Amino acid sequence: FILMRRARGLLCTPAFCVSRLPDQALQVIVQRNFERLGSAESVTPRELLRQLGHLISGLNQSPTATWQSILQTEAQAKQK
Repeated sequence: FILMRRARGLLCTPAFCVSRLPDQALQVIVQRNFERLGSAESVTPRELLRQLGHLISGLNQSPTATWQSILQTEAQAKQK
């Protein structure tokens, strides 16, 4: 979680972090990864940072989108 907060600080401005990407979004990313069966052995920091990068990219591309909607869209895409 601390690694993700630091990466977010490097990739985003402080105003962006406060308004569009709060700590709750980072917690949701971590929780979703550890809900999968066998995730304790297979989740890597690289995978978490990649998902954070995709989330930040999605927020930058769509100024009206929320982090919840982007994560929900990604989850639906993985289920298909």
